[in-house]
Amino acid sequence: MADKEQEISRLKDVGRKSNDEITVRSAIDRLTLYGKEAIKPITDIIEDPAVHQSIKQYGLNAIKRIRIFTPFNP
Repeated sequence: MADKEQEISRLKDVGRKSNDEITVRSAIDRLTLYGKEAIKPITDIIEDPAVHQSIKQYGLNAIKRIRIFTPFNP
């Protein structure tokens, strides 16, 4: 697994396993740096039924930002 894939996987795990809202938000913020590759891991984090509604909204906003600001590559 490449370093980038390992880091994305690690951040996803941090986001899914942490009970600290600041830690989860930080993991989501770091994931957004990977552009479209981060959409699935962020979705995995926010689809967890135990995740607080504010984190779900934060993750959805992060996905919107990725889609708006990541250039289209056919």
